[in-house]
Amino acid sequence: IDAQTSNEVVSAVHAKHPYVMFYGEGWAAGDTAVEYGYDLATKGNAWQLGGFGFFNDDFRNAIAGHNGNSWGFATGSGDYEDAIANYFRASNGWSTSPSQTINYVSCHDNYSLMDKIIKSKDGTAWYDMVKMNNLSAAIYMLAQGTPFIYSGEELLREKTDGNGNRYENAYGTNDYINKIRWSDLEYKTYAQMTDDYFSGLVNFRKNHAALRCTNSSDVWGNVSYHKISDQTIMFYINGYPNYECSDGIVILYNA
Repeated sequence: IDAQTSNEVVSAVHAKHPYVMFYGEGWAAGDTAVEYGYDLATKGNAWQLGGFGFFNDDFRNAIAGHNGNSWGFATGSGDYEDAIANYFRASNGWSTSPSQTINYVSCHDNYSLMDKIIKSKDGTAWYDMVKMNNLSAAIYMLAQGTPFIYSGEELLREKTDGNGNRYENAYGTNDYINKIRWSDLEYKTYAQMTDDYFSGLVNFRKNHAALRCTNSSDVWGNVSYHKISDQTIMFYINGYPNYECSDGIVILYNA
């Protein structure tokens, strides 16, 4: 779809429903025909689409790795500290405001977060993989921008069949593979712990307005980055922007 039509849709809907949120995949799967004089609604044209958000797949890759078996910061790679520093502050080269960047690590496409970790960290202890799952969440859920939690991520959701096979793109498979196993909350300790951890992250973000800056100048004027060592990074957020209730926030990530 083109940027001009997207803006018309956003304007028409917001005229009656101003709090409706628009976001999507900001890339073309292949060559896309577009009439001369029109621009595609992609990340590269985000400056034309102020009311539209886009999945920040670069942030996803930096946190947990690209598709397949690759690693990211949270899963053991030492190559992404600087990338995390930029994306955490909603600096990605395309968004015009923090709200335009949709921060996530898993969604309808590709592996669930836990499946991605299991595939790329084969042989790692289960407890350590759970910690990687939670570290991934702590990064994107406390970052500047708009967090996106894929359903079941808080329960360590896996998409497997009866034989233990994991499905990277499961939307064309059956309900057994795709279902969310809510009973895990009752019977699996790690699922209960992870659900509690996610709830804590959500509440922390809701209670601290400085994590939800509405413009880039507030972010860059108040959020500083410090590399402590390889795979250990820190952010300090002043207690000034967006009517923050605290004197300041220190966030430390140790992978």
